[in-house]
Amino acid sequence: MLPEENHTPCYAQIYIHDDDDQVRMRMTNNSQLQSIIMTELQAMIHEKNPYVALYKTAHHIMAETPPDQGQNVRVLLPAERTQDRRQYNLPTASEVAAVIPGDGSEEVSDHRDIVVCLQGGGLCRISHLNPAYSPLHYVLLFPHGEDGWHKDIPAVTGPNGRLGRSANVTQRCYYAHRRHVRPADLNQPALFLSGKLFQQYIVDACVKIE
Repeated sequence: MLPEENHTPCYAQIYIHDDDDQVRMRMTNNSQLQSIIMTELQAMIHEKNPYVALYKTAHHIMAETPPDQGQNVRVLLPAERTQDRRQYNLPTASEVAAVIPGDGSEEVSDHRDIVVCLQGGGLCRISHLNPAYSPLHYVLLFPHGEDGWHKDIPAVTGPNGRLGRSANVTQRCYYAHRRHVRPADLNQPALFLSGKLFQQYIVDACVKIE
């Protein structure tokens, strides 16, 4: 959550700072953008996205932990979801992560969990098998922090009450569903109006399916 010495904060490291400082840091990293639009986008994310509250809470807890214990506190974003997360059932900060003692290795299932530490961890790749992959990688496409694909999404029964080859939704079926425009779905137009970011999302999805 804290950058190395002489490094400018970036990505999730920015959320723990005051609002004005956040805008300044984002404009430093993206000088070609308009500050007014950046300020408006930041205000929207702060209001809607549960991960912002999570980062701030985690930083507050870690910062107040005694120095001799500070390196033994982590934030875990587990790949396994205990909630029945449907598309319009938006997550809260307490549902997407937990502050845990230990170095994080005790709770990590393979490479799929995400562990956030105060400092010294550096940047790491997020597994596409974690439901937080899409909302953390494409923040503006999923401003509410809604989960992306994960292996426990139950499939809906088809005609005659039959399931397909799998009881859960596959990545291929999930992204095929997301790529269709549905006029009644008020949450989807942002995805299709996002230009090159939408193209990146589609390419990313194809790579994950493969």
